[in-house]
Amino acid sequence: MKKIIPNHSFFFKTIVDFIPEGEKSLFEVGCGTGFITEKVLKARPQLKITCIDRSPWMLEIIKNKSDLKDVKLMLGDASQTWPADAYDIIMTVLNLHHFNDEERTNIINLIYSSLNKNGVFITGDVFRPDSMSEEELYRKKWYNSMIEAGFEEENAKYMLEMRENAYESIDTMEGYRKKLAAAGFKKICCPYMNFIYAIIIAYK
Repeated sequence: MKKIIPNHSFFFKTIVDFIPEGEKSLFEVGCGTGFITEKVLKARPQLKITCIDRSPWMLEIIKNKSDLKDVKLMLGDASQTWPADAYDIIMTVLNLHHFNDEERTNIINLIYSSLNKNGVFITGDVFRPDSMSEEELYRKKWYNSMIEAGFEEENAKYMLEMRENAYESIDTMEGYRKKLAAAGFKKICCPYMNFIYAIIIAYK
């Protein structure tokens, strides 16, 4: 992730900085190998964290990380499996773009319902601009950024290919904000945006 996200250190720092101090519980949707989970726990060690991911392999990696030994793990697809508990914070990083628009809408509604009063929903993901000309510009900038970060040219081209294949299912910033507002979120802000990547914070 460090090589594909422009200014990756600020991206992850922004996510952590918007996790309120003093909150007790966090649910992470699509935790992967626990990369961001570790950063969150280091900064907010009081948090009781529950993670869901559809990949057993990813969850096995987390199980072998001593820093994450107290994290509760759930195996499942977030569009089909959801915990019954409520949380102070819900977070998803580079995950919701894998779902289609209907699934994404349903998950956002579930997230709103699963947040405690004054809860916070943090999204870090890829988005698409309103025009193809803007998209083409961002792709060029993104490609150059990956190469400068030391990514192999073949791998950088593969990332562009994946972006192209998934393009129609990726949300726009406006579309995503509308989904959040429709779900009931009252305050929405975007503290980070760089090419195709953005962080959106929504408050219940």
